[in-house]
Amino acid sequence: MVGQGKAFGKWRETLYRVIFEADTPAGKAFDIALIAVILLSVLVVLLDSIGKVHDDLGEALYLAEWVFTLAFSVSIPVILTSYSL
Repeated sequence: MVGQGKAFGKWRETLYRVIFEADTPAGKAFDIALIAVILLSVLVVLLDSIGKVHDDLGEALYLAEWVFTLAFSVSIPVILTSYSL
C-alpha cells in the first residue's frame, strides 16, 4: 500500500505542475487549451443569443453548451485532486 501512496502522490504532483505552472511545455499547452475552450464556450453562448443563428443551429449549440458544461464540471474535481491542502 505504501507504494501506491507514493505513485498517487507523484501523479498528483505532475497534475499540479501541469495545471498550476506554465513554465513547462505541458503546463503551457494546458493553459492555451483552457483559454481556447473558454473562448469557444463564450462564442457558442454568443452565437446562441442571435435569433437567426439560434433558429438554424439551436440544437447543435445546445449540445455544445452541455459538452462545455460537462467538461468544466469534470475539471473541478481534477483540479481539486491535484491541489494539496
